[in-house]
Formats: sequence, C-alpha cells, structure tokens
Amino acid sequence: AYGLRLSQPDGIQITGNVFSGSAANLQAILTAYNQGFTITGNQIGLTGGSSYGMYMDGPDAGTSGVALLANNFIRADRPVLLTSGTTGIRVVHNTLYARGDTPAPLTLVGSSSNIAELTNNILLSAVSGPALVLGDAANLLASDGNVLYPGAGSVLVEAGGTPYATLDAWQA
Repeated sequence: AYGLRLSQPDGIQITGNVFSGSAANLQAILTAYNQGFTITGNQIGLTGGSSYGMYMDGPDAGTSGVALLANNFIRADRPVLLTSGTTGIRVVHNTLYARGDTPAPLTLVGSSSNIAELTNNILLSAVSGPALVLGDAANLLASDGNVLYPGAGSVLVEAGGTPYATLDAWQA
C-alpha cells in the first residue's frame, strides 16, 4: 500500500505531510523517474515490517537543477532507498531512523548514481547495520555535518561492498 505514488511527473513538490501506519509492506512515498523535485517537511512513521519511508526510483535534478530531500523525519524499516539512476540529489537536514529488517537509514544503489550533497542529517540504525550504504564510494560527492549512528557492533558506512568501521577509515 502506498501513501503517495508518483511516476514520471516532473517538478513535484511534496511538503508538510504526515504518513503513518503499522501494516507490513507499506510505502509512504514512492516516486519513479521524477526530474526536478522538492520533498520537504514530511513526517513518516511506519512500524510494520518491510516498510519504506521513501522509495525513489531514478530521481534526478533534470534541467531545473533541483532535486531536494530536506527537513523530513522518517522512521521505517527502510527509511530512504534511492535506486540506480539517481543523480544530483541534495539530502539535507533530515532525520532517518531505521528500525527493522534492513538496517541502513539511507541506501543508494548503483555505481552510476550519486548524491550531490549529504549535509546535516542524522542517520540512525536501531539494529545491527551501517548508517549509510553506497553502491560505490564515489557515489557521494559532498558530505558535511552528518551524524552517522550504526547499529551495535556494526560498521559505520558500507561503500561498494567495502565496510568502513570508522570515519577515518572511510575518508582515507
């Protein structure tokens, strides 16, 4: 079940919504191949198993240059999944809390995808797992001021299948 499902409209704005649910397999926001979007100020709380806060399939800035995910609070098994084809997205000022079976609060899939900016976010995994998963270390173009909190006994970041236990190891 979806709270909001948008496929291929460009220039979307999703702002100030509250999504909640306790059933399994929920997706609060699903977008597919949207160019030029703004998703801000949303509160998502999904407590059912195998739930996605935001599932974004191939989002990119497009000709507008705007691809913004900002000031959202997302609590779900899988808070944010960005799939192959993601380009130019700015992820800023969000709190992403993974509480279930797939522990990474933010996952970017695909070696050709990228996050243009990851700034001032809190990425928290309540179960054993990394706080951030990247398809490739080069997927993250700029990062600053983030709080990454992996699950107990886990690595901080996984990039290209390589685990990094500390920030120093990841930045080396």
